[in-house]
Amino acid sequence: MQSGWNFHLVLHALRAINSSSPRTPKPSEGSKESHHHISVAQIANFKARLSDFQLLPEGLARLLIWTNNHCVYHPLRRVLEGLLLRQHLPAWITPNVVTTASGAMLVPCVVSLSAGFPTVCAGFVIVHDVLDRIDGALARARATLSCGPLNASAATHNHVVGAYYDAMCDKVFFCGMLGYLLWSGNNQHMGCPWTVLACLSIGIQTVQAVHRTRDFVDHRAQVSLRGSNVDHMVESRAINALESAITAGEEGKLATFAGNLSILFSSLAVGAAAMGVSPAEDIAATAATGMLVVSLDMALRSYIKKFVG
Repeated sequence: MQSGWNFHLVLHALRAINSSSPRTPKPSEGSKESHHHISVAQIANFKARLSDFQLLPEGLARLLIWTNNHCVYHPLRRVLEGLLLRQHLPAWITPNVVTTASGAMLVPCVVSLSAGFPTVCAGFVIVHDVLDRIDGALARARATLSCGPLNASAATHNHVVGAYYDAMCDKVFFCGMLGYLLWSGNNQHMGCPWTVLACLSIGIQTVQAVHRTRDFVDHRAQVSLRGSNVDHMVESRAINALESAITAGEEGKLATFAGNLSILFSSLAVGAAAMGVSPAEDIAATAATGMLVVSLDMALRSYIKKFVG
């Protein structure tokens, strides 16, 4: 598949974003207020510029988020939590163990794809997505089964650490698969738009990972500095800020799901190309590109909402 996408337009967009990115200005002498106003103006300008490069209309984006929440995410979460509540899993199967297994699916995916078994790779992608949903459901199920008073701060800390670890494993899997598809040359089956979108997706996911790690470390340090001599209300606000900075929002959840679907369809496109079934290759490649558009748009919205706005 070929496309007439204009790479100069993409480069122009990246330069425009870079030129308007908020930088720390030099404070004027004796004027902290001026410094504050400049920073707010720069951030607002940066946010507006990023919004200009969102790929989906606002109405369609809201519809997709609503559909994912009410038809995919919450129904599957209720089913998984119900199943896990009735199961007595060994204590060593913790949410973080499941998260590790989910991220580790990158290895069999790459191996099967490099060995010429793209449909097997697609199966491992599905396993990754299922495990990614199980870890959160397992954490909530075990919290429901817990009896007696819990240390709220410790519970929140464990939840936030798990949410951060889950987000990082998702990014490693997604960027790892996109990187391998690009490096191996399999992107030729998806065409030029997919290639450009994949490169941009790796970029925004990397930026998000850096910002999320920075906020995680900073907020965790703030919480650790608060002792018994500090107002509990202040400590509670710090913990809530930590949780808000790390946990995925509805845009982030849809970005992850659409990214997994994009990898799934990309694997199927490679398989169809290997079998010489051009119509199936075109359909799978189009679906992979469409899901990558959704994933990139939602990742950008999540970045604006959590780290810029």
